[in-house]
Amino acid sequence: MAVLVIASAQIDKELYQKLLGDIAWEAQRPEGAIFHCAAFDQAGVVHVVDVWESEEAAVRHFERHVLPVFMERKLAAPKLSMMPVHDMAAHEGIELFRL
Repeated sequence: MAVLVIASAQIDKELYQKLLGDIAWEAQRPEGAIFHCAAFDQAGVVHVVDVWESEEAAVRHFERHVLPVFMERKLAAPKLSMMPVHDMAAHEGIELFRL
């Protein structure tokens, strides 16, 4: 069953881009990843929303790729929330927002 993962961390945009490169999310799509989106609030907290094919795929990626990068840089681990997807739609035009 697909899951929605919301992760939040106190990092700025520059560090987010470095971490994204370290994790290599864009260079090679993680197994089970369906969707990824990141946004920053006014307090400088990044909020990442991912959709994964399964909870196992999400946990595996977090434990093998995300957490080690945060630990290596001595950063607090992101706060995670995970829940089963009830409904999901991607409408025409979503590709316009690909960065």
